[in-house]
Amino acid sequence: PFAEQLPNFKYVDRIGKPATLKDFTQATDGYESPWAMAQLVFEYDPQFVPTVPKNSTELLAWITENPGRFTYPQPPDYLGTTFLKQILYEVISDRVMLQSPATQAIYEKETAKLWQWLDAAHPFMWRQGQGFPASESALAQLLADSEVAISFSFNPGRASAEISAGNLNPNIRSFVFENGTIGNVSFVAIPLNSKNKFGSLVISNLLLDPLVQARAQDPAILGFMTVLDIKSLNLEDQAAFSQLDLGVATLAPDLLGKSLLEPDVSWMSMIAQDWQKRYGVLK
Repeated sequence: PFAEQLPNFKYVDRIGKPATLKDFTQATDGYESPWAMAQLVFEYDPQFVPTVPKNSTELLAWITENPGRFTYPQPPDYLGTTFLKQILYEVISDRVMLQSPATQAIYEKETAKLWQWLDAAHPFMWRQGQGFPASESALAQLLADSEVAISFSFNPGRASAEISAGNLNPNIRSFVFENGTIGNVSFVAIPLNSKNKFGSLVISNLLLDPLVQARAQDPAILGFMTVLDIKSLNLEDQAAFSQLDLGVATLAPDLLGKSLLEPDVSWMSMIAQDWQKRYGVLK
């Protein structure tokens, strides 16, 4: 294990961004160091969404009041399955359960409200829930073409980048649910057979340097979210982040809210199978 020995690791936001310690549900145990963050954000057109939904209940209400203006990529597309996990987070009785393998009994009990939500939403979705976009890019195109008024992405800066490129309505903005949205992290690791472990440690530590992290968050460079706790930095380093122009549609880091951990893979495996039986066809 090396990550926690890195001098800059002390800046990592391990509380507000718990995904910095788990690589897609698996504890890293210090064998991987985080360096970039992604989080689910919703993108919307204020013309059709004057008040953004704060949770899945309000989203369902908006969907039923605005037929045909919402959809999600067809599972097993990763963004589509992420949306299902996000709704499950919203309706489950205890979110902590999602971090443990699902037994059949618990799964059936706790996903009942997920299926109820989808059953209620699908008739009012794009194509009455009888068809779904095939991918994230297909969903993004529906927003660009104004066929849907709410979309979503794992890249909080996507909408701003598309606006800058002239591909998206400049009025598009972003929002998140009040109790958090799913996030995940990119990591670096050092192979056991590395011929230059010291050099690898230097690079791993450099990637966590506040100024490097700020540079990476610049939309003109990479546009990746930082894994750092901004409040733990000195004023000069905090300024490097606050002075960034993230784009007109990008939420400031302090407005992104809580980042939720990916559920244990057992939940998604079972949900994906049941979704196909209920609503879709296998690709």
